[in-house]
Amino acid sequence: MNRNYFKTYLFSLFSFGSALLANAQSTDEILNLMINDKLIKQTEADSLRAEAAIKAQETPKDKTLALDLEWRPRTEYRDGYGQLSNDTTTPAFYTNQRTRLSLNYQVEGKINFQFSIQDIRTWGAADPRSTIGTVQVFEAFLEPVITKNFSIRIGRQRVMLDNQRLFAQNDWRQNGNAFDGVDLRWTAPKLSTDLFTAWNQTGEGTANNWYLPVNSAGAPIVNFKLLMVHYLKWKINDHFALTTINCIDGFQGTTVYTNLYVRGTAGGRIEYTNKAFYATVSGYYQFGKTQVNTPEISAFYLQPEIKYIFHEKTTIRFGAEVMSGQDATKTATKSNSFVPLYGVAHRFNGYMDLYTKFPSDLNNAGLVNPYLFLVQSLTKKTSAGVYLHHFASENNFVNAKKETISKNLGSEVDLIFNFTPNIATNIEVGYSVYLPTASTVAIKKAAIGSNDHFQQWAYVMFTYKPQLFKTKFSK
Repeated sequence: MNRNYFKTYLFSLFSFGSALLANAQSTDEILNLMINDKLIKQTEADSLRAEAAIKAQETPKDKTLALDLEWRPRTEYRDGYGQLSNDTTTPAFYTNQRTRLSLNYQVEGKINFQFSIQDIRTWGAADPRSTIGTVQVFEAFLEPVITKNFSIRIGRQRVMLDNQRLFAQNDWRQNGNAFDGVDLRWTAPKLSTDLFTAWNQTGEGTANNWYLPVNSAGAPIVNFKLLMVHYLKWKINDHFALTTINCIDGFQGTTVYTNLYVRGTAGGRIEYTNKAFYATVSGYYQFGKTQVNTPEISAFYLQPEIKYIFHEKTTIRFGAEVMSGQDATKTATKSNSFVPLYGVAHRFNGYMDLYTKFPSDLNNAGLVNPYLFLVQSLTKKTSAGVYLHHFASENNFVNAKKETISKNLGSEVDLIFNFTPNIATNIEVGYSVYLPTASTVAIKKAAIGSNDHFQQWAYVMFTYKPQLFKTKFSK
């Protein structure tokens, strides 16, 4: 065979093989063998390497593998956080920590797989000699891509809709929040929509207690049996956007296990944006029932807000949340207490989390929460915020003496400082003060709380979220 033809044949064969092989060591070994057998010269080998490198760059890399870490310890001083304290109670001081490891694998236009595990602990709470594991699965879903716009997410996943008032990942809680279910997802530049469904079960058995979840102490907990949520986000034009959320969550009867009691929530949000100015109003209506011995639900939620950004450094937000409640001075024929479903309360109703469990934290009286937020960028890496809340019951409440009390529930001031030295690191320092009233103590039925005691809370939280590894490949 003519030597030039043979070289051409080897060149074509090597170029084709190099396009298929991502392992540079394998191609180098082949070239070295060819040089040793005097089939090609060193200069020809260098030329082949260059040609292979060019073809490797031309090969589309449609697969991505990424590994992410989150390490988040938080030290807190609590003297009124979550519940009112008095002069006889002892403040709490502790550190808790979240360590989360997330693996993501994607094939462009075909598949998305997410798997996250986390360890949640309070420093010193676990016996260091214990053999009981604490790692839990936070996310585990597979998302086949059906078309360019349509995919189906199946498994354990975060459900975060709109501003997360009704459905949230609850990131402030170290363990977060995720649901087991199926999400049909449609995404386009101006319109996106989700249809999420979940059907919970205690186990694989079919006995009468087919769904009666319990906590770690064995006590029953309230959790939905059925959940169906439709979410739609429509960007109408450059200024207006419309969001709707319509859902039902069903609860199994505690005595007749085959009964399913369904609660409905319907509504949405309209948003207006014009450069530095933003205005919005959202509203929801709640109906149905959650248990056989509860009345029909007829409740509402409203949230108007305006926001303005001055010189890209100062942000002012002013608005209010209104959740309807029960009038304790009248005989109830319906339940008027709105429940904000599975959303986040921490950043809506004050950092001290005195109003997070609805309707129990307000004893069914509802909540009115006007707020004013001021956030100032100090440098490119630092910012400070002042968050002011005033709280009042939406409806009348009667105390233990059968007296109708004042609706004024006091005020809260949250001071937050953020420092972000780099893209993976954030340090957050917070200090909060709550100024309660006698009505606060009465409506929360606080056995130990006092409106005369100074309610305060402070924390330091360190978050480190680096991407440990990311690669794109075509094999």
